[in-house]
Amino acid sequence: TICKMRWVAVVSVAMVFGGTVASQESPMAGPPTGWAHGWDTAADAWWGYGAMGGALFTDSQLTFVAKTYKIVVLSLCPVGLNVTTIGGVAQVAARLKAIQPAIKILFYHNVDQFPCYSPTDPAVIAFEAHPEWWLKDDNGNVVTPKGLDFTNEKAVEFWLSIPTNAVGAFDVIDGVLADGIVPMSRPNMSAARLAALTTGKYEMAGRLNSIFNTANGGLVVANGMTGGPIDPTDPMNLRALNATGGIENEHFGVFEQVNHQTGGLNMDVTAANLAALEQAGLVANGSKIVAFNAWPGPIIGFDTNVSSPGHGLPTFAPNDPDNKPPTTGTQAQIYAWWRAQLEKYLPFNLAAFLTIAGPGTYFTQMVWYASFQGFVPCPEAPDTCMGPTPWYPMMSQPLGAPQGPRVQLGPYKWRRTFAHAIVTLDLAEPLGPGTAIQWGTTSV
Repeated sequence: TICKMRWVAVVSVAMVFGGTVASQESPMAGPPTGWAHGWDTAADAWWGYGAMGGALFTDSQLTFVAKTYKIVVLSLCPVGLNVTTIGGVAQVAARLKAIQPAIKILFYHNVDQFPCYSPTDPAVIAFEAHPEWWLKDDNGNVVTPKGLDFTNEKAVEFWLSIPTNAVGAFDVIDGVLADGIVPMSRPNMSAARLAALTTGKYEMAGRLNSIFNTANGGLVVANGMTGGPIDPTDPMNLRALNATGGIENEHFGVFEQVNHQTGGLNMDVTAANLAALEQAGLVANGSKIVAFNAWPGPIIGFDTNVSSPGHGLPTFAPNDPDNKPPTTGTQAQIYAWWRAQLEKYLPFNLAAFLTIAGPGTYFTQMVWYASFQGFVPCPEAPDTCMGPTPWYPMMSQPLGAPQGPRVQLGPYKWRRTFAHAIVTLDLAEPLGPGTAIQWGTTSV
């Protein structure tokens, strides 16, 4: 049940770890109809990412997804399937809507690439047939890998058409996760050209946001806030929210936020990320969707050794004392280790999320994006996936509405009180006693 309380937020205008925070109270209208989550439990704020490869979801997986996630992003690598990427996603979306009509479904849509598309997909064929759409550098050379020229109107119209090509798309798809909505950075291009391309890309995302909003109240979520090229004047890319209905924060507590030797958090960077997440939830009177992606520990990269049992899975810093993935073992043993990692890091990830969450801020936690990597459980065949069984009991604990914004207790430590819980986050102790969720109490 969506909380009917009058949402009052503190708008921070200084870095929260700097010691002094100026603030202003303002009533928050919240996200558009159907896009806000409730506060009964943390599970009300689940956002999920289901990357399907070579098979569509089974009936049991569809039922789980429809009953678990408020918003779900779908992508498809249709290897061996007689469907297009958008066609297969639309099929799955229709089945999810039949189970849970209120679920919001976003189509994964890269801004200028076609990852996992079949070479016979009409979108790929059209793109390859129009070299005038391809991005070229200032010397006229095609940029590698190929991408769209966002200053070419026909190229933009082509990109806008892809999510709506499936029959009845607006009936079952509520928008897109637009990957790559970040400042342009390419070699052999002038600053003026890069600026024009960046503007064109953001405007393109904004046009698609308007198309979905008009058609079915849908929206575009931009990826994103972390991990891409950085504009020093807007380091967390909040500019994207001027064009779109939401933003995804893909890299909380991982990659650039981690010391690549020790595995410790770069706490200034992580704290700035939390401040930006909090700020994003307040933009446009609190009407934007903010996606908080969390992971099973401070990962720094991926295993590229094709002979390794962990090939393709995340890796940790060499001197990280808390995270040592198995280097040998069966698939079942490796998957079991990652299931344990997800459970180990949920208290920290969830505490971080809850300290900054608004009614449009959503949470997910996975090993990575493939559906077997934590999107769904597999109790009948536990050696085939990394999703825990039982499914995160902590997420179903009574939570209740926040009683106000987070309160800073130290340079990297905050507390926030909810109707039925107290959440404390300490970036210096992600797995220690400084980070904790006290359920069933509001007394410090």
